[in-house]
Amino acid sequence: MNQYVKPNSSAEITLITPDHAAELLKINTKNRRINRKLVAQYSRDMANNSFDFNGNTICVSNTNILLDGQQRLTACLETGKPFWTILVKDLEERAMVTIDSGRKRVYADRLKVRGYTNHGILAATITHVALIALNTPKNSGLTSSQLDDVFQSNPLIVESADYARNTFTRCDKVLGAIHYIATQTGFGETANSFIKTWKDGQINYEDDPIIYVRNLLIRDAHRLKKMTTVHKHRLILLSWNKFKTYSTLKNAKVMKAAYAMDGWDESSCNLKS
Repeated sequence: MNQYVKPNSSAEITLITPDHAAELLKINTKNRRINRKLVAQYSRDMANNSFDFNGNTICVSNTNILLDGQQRLTACLETGKPFWTILVKDLEERAMVTIDSGRKRVYADRLKVRGYTNHGILAATITHVALIALNTPKNSGLTSSQLDDVFQSNPLIVESADYARNTFTRCDKVLGAIHYIATQTGFGETANSFIKTWKDGQINYEDDPIIYVRNLLIRDAHRLKKMTTVHKHRLILLSWNKFKTYSTLKNAKVMKAAYAMDGWDESSCNLKS
């Protein structure tokens, strides 16, 4: 196509209703397989009335083929919630291969736009504050809107994220989340000692759980077959739950369900399901 010739396409801000979504999905004949994780993320935001208009488009070709938007349309249909978008019609069908070819924006990008210099570690810390509330170290697809709700209700996470920076290689986000929750649940001084010990490795008492887990991770860093990130996070949280009561730790047995902190749940951190 000549780049100087105006495309014969139209675009209009449109309210997509569930019925309209169903009609558009009928012409979804050439898209990739539905990404159920992404649909679940969109559905959560739509159900919580947090799916904001951001200029993204639904694209239909001049051959009446849906080129882009199947995840959002599916979420609309499944939740019964309408959403505003820009509906682009009469695109060349070959345009489909160029859609979504860039890197998707993540929550850290949203924080960067707002001026947070440590946006990466802050976003990860907020995420783990939410994951601890869910009692799981596995992120099953928390949306940016969900994380925003958590952050808006817990602005002092910024301080804990900064406090835990450069504490222990690739563990700062979990340590920062633990520090924040511990501080909010009445363990402020102990939380500071927890971070200090993770940073300097100075033993507090015999069979100190922090030193035990810290040494495990140091040894693991030199192994070819390393422990999973999820298991590592469980161990770090285990070290806190032992340390806060000055308990000892002599072996690394950790229950899969044991990714929780007393006094912290979805309601505490304003995490909307």
